Order: sequence, then structure tokens, then C-alpha cells
Amino acid sequence: MNYLCRWVSELRFYCTTSAHNRVMHFKTSNANVLAAAYDGKRHFTVDDWRTSSSKLSGHSARLPDATANVWATAQATPGFTDFPFWKAGTYHWGIAPYSKRFECDDYPGNNRHNTLHRVFVRG
Repeated sequence: MNYLCRWVSELRFYCTTSAHNRVMHFKTSNANVLAAAYDGKRHFTVDDWRTSSSKLSGHSARLPDATANVWATAQATPGFTDFPFWKAGTYHWGIAPYSKRFECDDYPGNNRHNTLHRVFVRG
């Protein structure tokens, strides 16, 4: 892990959508996930999402616990954009403007719903 990444101690993920009432609100201090926040490269595994998160107030989403897939290599859309963790065809964290898909713990496969995605960094 890069030296500067050591200054990041925790990440908090939050998203909502107009498609349903579930809220994704959790935090993690997993080193592989933290590294992606620093350098944009996806170092993480499925277990990094499933077993290393703490649910926060209001969390009602199925992710990250239901995570079954990760896109864990440095891609053209790095970090937490595109689809870094999901359960195929079911629940996605998706920020994919090129395909006009923004998904929060769902899989509408279109752009009919509004979403709000936030990632907070604690140093």
C-alpha cells in the first residue's frame, strides 16, 4: 500500500435511488478498499466488501453483504465508478455515465430512476 494511503483511515459509502426505499450506508477500513480510494486501482476482493464493512444508521440495502462480484483490476473507469461491487443481475453499486446506468442496490438496467451516490473519506 502506498505511504500516502496510510492517511486514509476509513471510507463511508452512501446511496439512495427513486426505484425503491432501501438505503446503502456503510463504512469500511479494509486496506484494499482504502487503496482504491487513493490510487484508483481496484485491489479489492469479494470478501473485502462482504466481511469488512460496518452498517451505519439507516442502512437497509442488501449490498455490501450480498456482494458476489467485483471488478478488481485497474480499468479505464477506476476506483468506485462503473460497477466496483455487485451481485450480478440483482444488486449493483453503479456509477456508469457512459452507459447511462446509475444503480443503488438494484439492477434496473436503464436510466429511468434518480440516484444519489456518495463516498466520504476519513483521514
